Amino acid sequence: MKRVCGLSAPNMAVNLFDMGIVLVSLLFVGRIGELELAGASLAITMANSLGYFVLMGMAGALETLCGQAYGAKAYHMLGIYLQQAVALSVILCIPLSTLFIFTRRILLLLGQDPAMSAKAKDFIVWLIPSLFANAFVQPLLKFLQTQGVVIPSAIFSAVSFGAHILLSWLFIHKFHVGFHSVAISTSISFWIKAALLALYVCCSKVCKHTWRGFSTCVCTNVNHFLKLSLVSAFMVCLEYWTFEMLVLLAGLLPNPQIEVSTLSICNSMATFNYMITLGLSLGVSIRVSNELGARNPSAAKLAVFVVLVLATAEVFIAAAFLLMVHKSWGWVFTNESEVVGNLTSITPFLALWILIDGTQCVLQGVVRGCGRQNLGAIINLAAFYLCGLPVGVLLGFTFKFKTKGLLAGTTVGFFLQLVLYLILILRMDWRRQAVSVSQTLDTRSLTLK
Repeated sequence: MKRVCGLSAPNMAVNLFDMGIVLVSLLFVGRIGELELAGASLAITMANSLGYFVLMGMAGALETLCGQAYGAKAYHMLGIYLQQAVALSVILCIPLSTLFIFTRRILLLLGQDPAMSAKAKDFIVWLIPSLFANAFVQPLLKFLQTQGVVIPSAIFSAVSFGAHILLSWLFIHKFHVGFHSVAISTSISFWIKAALLALYVCCSKVCKHTWRGFSTCVCTNVNHFLKLSLVSAFMVCLEYWTFEMLVLLAGLLPNPQIEVSTLSICNSMATFNYMITLGLSLGVSIRVSNELGARNPSAAKLAVFVVLVLATAEVFIAAAFLLMVHKSWGWVFTNESEVVGNLTSITPFLALWILIDGTQCVLQGVVRGCGRQNLGAIINLAAFYLCGLPVGVLLGFTFKFKTKGLLAGTTVGFFLQLVLYLILILRMDWRRQAVSVSQTLDTRSLTLK
């Protein structure tokens, strides 16, 4: 438990600081006006869907590859995987940033309010530099995390978060630049984080065995890395896109500014807690991949049990706390009484969402550690797009439960997802998995030398 907590706690801090940047952005923009808050919420939704989640998912391949290589003591492979991940991510940012530019047209095609769509476009174009920053940040984080080097990442994330608060305050309250200045400060803060991570990897003695400089082997076995990266991105995006689609669906409801603001704040709150369980998910992913690489299947299985216990305790505490403050927590995000009223009535559904989502998040970490992202993608597709979203649309629009219906339907999808992941992991042959990982590593190690 000590080793798992030692990996998970700093990763939780990294996730919370990153999520804190989003929450702080909404807090600053929410004080400017309702339209600006709705526009920024849509912009963040589009930036996540069309950019950040894709890069995060692609970097997830490093949890499998770097984690297993490190466990097998094939240290030279980690630096090569890192270079492949950064190169592919930067190339991918070019078409993704083009989508950012056409955000207004995309939102209008999706039936969103013209005024909100225009505000979203004004905000998101200033997030394009942060997209390229994340092409470095995400692979560098995974590279360090899979080696158990987690404290520096937490420190650099804290510095980035602090810079964002300071810059946002200066732009809004001192220089009166406008609501898009929050996006500018976001981009600057992510580049600060990217620079700090890169300097640490290049200069620290901790990485001397895993980072050996640039290598021509980066072009070897690219197809295998690309395949796993794309499957990993697909697995992540299928789930995360569901959250963002809820916000877009809310924009089609009557009184869209209120509904979008309500659901966006709910989404942010749920994601904030998700970042805690994501720390546990990263911890178990690293432990499982390391132990499978070292051919210790029993240790990998034990790590799964320990993290499941911790995650269950955390989500119960979080859900209980949210129910206790259900009448007051909305005022933290907005001064609009109608939005706060919606948040109060929707809190029980949000608490159940957090309860189920946090548990399945940890199970996804196990799947990534084993390199079974292909099955994870199939599960996420079935849970959300064949079940959760259709039920949510039915309840929200046909039965006119609005945001309550959208959340309730998504919660049904989470429950199905949880059940399917449990079945997959309970039926897993850990010894066979360890042997398969060892054989694959032997083959790759020879080709990358």
